[in-house]
Amino acid sequence: MNIRETEESNGGHSVGYPPVLIILLFFLLFVAPLGVRPIILPDEARYAEVPREMIASGDWAVPRLNGFRYFEKPVMGYWLVAASIRLLGENEFAVRLPSAVATGISAFLLFLLVQAFVKEEWTPLVALAAFLTSAEVYWVGTFTLLDSALSLFVTGAMVLFFFGHMETGRKKRLLFLAGAGLCCGLAFLTKGFLGLVLPVLGVAPFALWEKRLRRTLRDSWIPALVALAVCLPWAIMIHGREPDFWRFFFWHEHIERFLSGISDHGQPFWFFFLVFPAAALPWTFLFPTAVAGLRRAGFKDPLIRFAICWLVFPFLFFSASSGKLPTYILPCFAPAAILLAIGIQAPFEKRRVRLFNGGALALAAMIALGGVLVVCFQFFGYELFEPYVKPIKLSIAAAGLFMWVLLILSSIWAKRGEKKVMLFAAAPMLFLFLSSFLLPEATLERKAPGGFLLRHAGKIHPDTVIVADEPLTCV
Repeated sequence: MNIRETEESNGGHSVGYPPVLIILLFFLLFVAPLGVRPIILPDEARYAEVPREMIASGDWAVPRLNGFRYFEKPVMGYWLVAASIRLLGENEFAVRLPSAVATGISAFLLFLLVQAFVKEEWTPLVALAAFLTSAEVYWVGTFTLLDSALSLFVTGAMVLFFFGHMETGRKKRLLFLAGAGLCCGLAFLTKGFLGLVLPVLGVAPFALWEKRLRRTLRDSWIPALVALAVCLPWAIMIHGREPDFWRFFFWHEHIERFLSGISDHGQPFWFFFLVFPAAALPWTFLFPTAVAGLRRAGFKDPLIRFAICWLVFPFLFFSASSGKLPTYILPCFAPAAILLAIGIQAPFEKRRVRLFNGGALALAAMIALGGVLVVCFQFFGYELFEPYVKPIKLSIAAAGLFMWVLLILSSIWAKRGEKKVMLFAAAPMLFLFLSSFLLPEATLERKAPGGFLLRHAGKIHPDTVIVADEPLTCV
């Protein structure tokens, strides 16, 4: 099947989504709150300071932190943040904007993929909503981390590969594969060899499942050459400037991290099996509905097979690694959103309506219980933990949680399947937006010392000794 055939099977008309409303919601959720929170230690400070030093020094090849060579990551993520700082200035909004933009483009690519190869007209919108409102996708997408950029380039590589895989014309197929190679090269420049490994882990088993492994291997030289052309200039430059970079980066940052879980990132194999359900909230409660729908749809559809391979094999790879952080599995959320959307949008028979309503009701109960616990801690647990010093924050949190529960209950009462899913997707949006304003004061004092340092900057001289109870990223 090619794209034209898919369009004809959809009746030859485009889906009537309100694109302006979708863009507006994305702007309100992901872009508008970017400047609200101060920079959070340690990751945000680090991924903001390295690009700032690139701009200050004029050295765009060798990453530095506090003047010291910093070999943990390649340069693409730093370049994106540095470009934003050059355009918008040194502020919280500028350093977080690349993450939000990367998340938005990932969602758009996901939308295009599902729209091209799924007949049901609401499925692309469900995939987009499930992706953007998953807890990990949202919070990583509004923080300064490299994972959003990596996820974008991996998603781009996978989407373009699948378009090429389904394309019957050779020229178009090779163009799609070249685009996939470009994305692989950019992924490598963002986080190293992981950007090459993840697409291969998804593509190879899928090609084997589809019995097209020979053709895939025959055409693989095209993305390989393009990826090499993208990576090679900086790879040669950094080797000439810093001959020790590749030894440290490959051996320490890849092999040792994977095999021995160096630093404080070591976790057991099953770690991500616990993290993923929490990171996929609120959609975790619709997993049974989606699984029932996928079983009904079967596994002959190439897109379903592709999404399964894209999700399962990178996930197992991350699980096999000794070093683990919750954000590592962010690239797995795009295929998970595809499977969720296809499974949820399968025709709603009585059993699946019961599964949907039961999951939604359980989520509403969990949110209500969480709200009660926060209130109890606020008023009665001050000796253990007091979430907010300012009561207004508690009121804002309560409003967001109340709207979330109300819309979930509305989704249960709705009769049509599309309306049920859209109400469920819209339910957490207000709370997600408000979450940027709801960090507890104790967290801000511990994790965001920038304001404190600025208030006392006038008292600090070149010979001043600064004492801290924990290591500082930068001063």
